[in-house]
Amino acid sequence: GQRSDDTINTLAHEIRTPLQSLLVGFEILSGLKLPQKYHQMVTDMTICGSQIMSNMNSVLEAQRLESGKVQLSLSRFRIQALLRNSIKTVRHLADSKNILLEESHSGLDAGFVVEGDFHRLSQVLVNLLSNAIKFSERDKTVSTSVTVSMP
Repeated sequence: GQRSDDTINTLAHEIRTPLQSLLVGFEILSGLKLPQKYHQMVTDMTICGSQIMSNMNSVLEAQRLESGKVQLSLSRFRIQALLRNSIKTVRHLADSKNILLEESHSGLDAGFVVEGDFHRLSQVLVNLLSNAIKFSERDKTVSTSVTVSMP
C-alpha cells in the first residue's frame, strides 16, 4: 500500500544520499597515486558501491512499475549520442580495470534519429555495460555494437 511505498522511498533516500557521497570519495581516491594494493581496493569499493546504487534504483523502478507511476519521456535522439553517453558513464569503471571500451555502428549514418525514452534506454545500457565490465577480467575489451535494419 501507500505506507509501504512511503517506507521504501524514505529508505531509498536514506541509503542513496550517503552512498553517493561514498562513490564521490572513491572517485577522488582513485585519482590519487596509491600503491597498487590500495588502488585495487578503491576500485573494488567503487564497483560494489555502484552495484548497490544500481540495485537501489532497480527496487525504486520496480515499485514505480507496480504502482503504474512510470511514465516514458519520449524524445528524438541519435543512437550514437545514447551509446556515447552510456559509455562515458561507465568509463571510470573500465579504466579502473584497464578495460578497453569499443563501439561500432553498422548501417548508421551520423544523422540517424530514433524516438524513445533516452534516460531509460541509457539506464539499461549502463547496467549492461557495468555488468560486462564487472564480470570481465582486467586488461580485456568490452564491445558495444549497434546494427540498424529497416523493415
